[in-house]
Amino acid sequence: MKSVYGVLFLLLLVALAGCGVKTPIILEEETADVVIEAVNTGEGVLVTCKFPPFFRGETGLVRARRPQGQSVYGPDHVILRHEKVSFAHLDTDVIPGDSYRYGCAGVRSSERLSSAVLNVDFRALPAAPRMEAVWHGGAVLLNINAPEQGVFEIMRSSEERAYERIATTSQSQYRDERVVRGRTYRYRVYLRLDRFTVSPPSDELIFRVP
Repeated sequence: MKSVYGVLFLLLLVALAGCGVKTPIILEEETADVVIEAVNTGEGVLVTCKFPPFFRGETGLVRARRPQGQSVYGPDHVILRHEKVSFAHLDTDVIPGDSYRYGCAGVRSSERLSSAVLNVDFRALPAAPRMEAVWHGGAVLLNINAPEQGVFEIMRSSEERAYERIATTSQSQYRDERVVRGRTYRYRVYLRLDRFTVSPPSDELIFRVP
């Protein structure tokens, strides 16, 4: 009987010793049911992770840094860890000119989930573009001016309709021919530098088609 109690006592000690040890959260091969999104806010990189709603385990955000001028990323570090299946984190510990690699990872017993990996070049946001409009040849001719090169995303609304994107172009002029005479249109434009970095919107431009 004493030997039985001794074995049980040893098992209890082992269990207690392991209570404070957490299973490592690491990135492995991408699984299709984990979604990651990122955007450069100017103040930092806002990363969103979404795991399957039925997942019951620990989740986290993994990051690696590549300093400007270097070609290799440093080691991965878990910068956020909890048990939520959906979360957003604004990473403000970033330096303009450096690149950051993000991934969402989860672990439950022997099961591991990993998102795709996003490489974000952090930089200051570009200034908002400026825009003018004239009626030319049966269309609204938009003239766009921006201090940096990129892709312009042109948004338009009319009357009570919400803004919607009508064009994406790298040119500094755009002809909006899908207009109705006598109707008033509102325009805004964004400058996109890359997948994650977009300028603030331009001032709203109001134009009434003659």
